[in-house]
Amino acid sequence: MNYLYNYKIRKNIMGLLLLLVMLFGTYAAFADTLKDALGPESSSLWIEIAPFAGYVALGAIILYIPLNILDKRLYEKALKENKYKGSGSI
Repeated sequence: MNYLYNYKIRKNIMGLLLLLVMLFGTYAAFADTLKDALGPESSSLWIEIAPFAGYVALGAIILYIPLNILDKRLYEKALKENKYKGSGSI
């Protein structure tokens, strides 16, 4: 399989997952800290859904890791194929 096959799609998905981790992880940490600072009487919806933002960030990390491993394996396989092609054509 050619390494460049769906390369842009893989990289865009990986970038989107990292963006989700940054946004939702930061939101979860900030909202949780704000909830502690405001006390238990605050009942804003934005503060109440903070743990779910953390779960979204965790899910994005869990999806990113296998995709990164797959990309690394495809890259190494393509590197070996090009090495064999280069030595055989001389």
